[in-house]
Amino acid sequence: MFPILWLTLADNLRSLRFQLSLVVLLCFFVGNGLVYTWKGERIAIENEQVANAGEKVYESVQSVSDAVGKRYRILSYHTGTEFVAEAGSDWFDYALNLMPATQGWQWFGSSRGTNGWLRRFEIVDWAFIVRYVISFLAIALTYNAISGERESGTLRLLLANPLPRAHVLVAKYLAHLMCLVAAVTVGGLVSLLMLGLSGTIALDGRVAVTFVLFLVATAVYASVFLLLGLAISVAAGRSATSLVTLILVWAFLIVVIPQTSRLIAVATVDTVGNGWDEAGELVDQTDAELKRAGVALRPLEWARDDGFDLEKRYARRYRQLDDATNEIHRQSMRGRVERYRRARLVNSISPGFAFQYSVEGITANGIQRFEHFEPQAWGYLKTLRRFLIDRDEADPESPHIHLFGQYMSQAPLDHRQIPRFVEDKLTVGESLSGARAPMVILLAEALAALWLALMAFHRADIAEAGDE
Repeated sequence: MFPILWLTLADNLRSLRFQLSLVVLLCFFVGNGLVYTWKGERIAIENEQVANAGEKVYESVQSVSDAVGKRYRILSYHTGTEFVAEAGSDWFDYALNLMPATQGWQWFGSSRGTNGWLRRFEIVDWAFIVRYVISFLAIALTYNAISGERESGTLRLLLANPLPRAHVLVAKYLAHLMCLVAAVTVGGLVSLLMLGLSGTIALDGRVAVTFVLFLVATAVYASVFLLLGLAISVAAGRSATSLVTLILVWAFLIVVIPQTSRLIAVATVDTVGNGWDEAGELVDQTDAELKRAGVALRPLEWARDDGFDLEKRYARRYRQLDDATNEIHRQSMRGRVERYRRARLVNSISPGFAFQYSVEGITANGIQRFEHFEPQAWGYLKTLRRFLIDRDEADPESPHIHLFGQYMSQAPLDHRQIPRFVEDKLTVGESLSGARAPMVILLAEALAALWLALMAFHRADIAEAGDE
């Protein structure tokens, strides 16, 4: 088996096809280094601007009454692994815009401060390169790996020796896999060197582990297309037929399946839309109900006469409304996440997206990062409200109508005492747990492709093919 492996390796290294492929792949990785160096510089500036703008909101607070009516913006900052897998970093709602006041209207939005429309022009992460380029290179290397030798008659001469067919197939597969993984390794190291020298990333142990795990996922993904290529090269008989068939299979797996996932998700998962219409209807109903009951907010001097009785009733009803509208928005978000997960499940049938989601798990990006951030964001709103209520309770001069700014403490408040949001990042274990399912799917597809290749090669009538 090993002589065939070394011979195939040597043929690949001498092949103009492989040499051009290596140059193209290196160009993509150099492009990755350039794009994410520039992007890293921009993100660093943008993060500083966002942080300064957010801190100015806290610094402008004069009292509890003032703090309740402020609009705060908390966000999940980039992980620093976006050059490996963007995973929706530019379009997931990684920011919560919140106001502690009752019915302050909370909403999630993009954490970006720059033009989000331009995001599609700067995605050339490692996952993208491997998903498209490596799968296509695997086809280019294997479409005539068996059929070409059958046409020339060399395969029949090779199998005339007492050599198991499986050894021939596995040797060719391993040789092609070693070439592709070596090419990705070189390209990745070039990209890391560019990013490290520019100061965009720190070349530490975390990056090293991410790189190794990425190469493992790449090897499994490349195996799917290498083994499919070998299987179809055996079954097709002729190189031209094999190439056309493989291109069609590639288009179906990489292009067609992902295009159907959105349609399936929309058709099978019901949602309440964005929740704004439903929340607006509840507000209108509540306002009408309070108006019929003659309950409304009054100036402080009038409200003191009856101990703020109407204001307390108004606040009690609006707190119920606030809970209801927040639940509508959270239900809407759960529906969006469920639709995304349903589309992701369909996408996982595609080896390209099974690989993509595996890498997202490795880099702690994607849907798992958002699902980790969202409850923390809502938790911060509760923490901020609790802090303001406690400070209000400590002021004997306050009417204590909680979360209604004009009826809370006017005493000076040191903004440095206000709790800031600190995100609890995903642990390595939590991150890798998100890669488990797609990696199992990808491995199963690779094993299925191996079985197909072995079955096709064992059943092929090599002698007859060589005589034609």
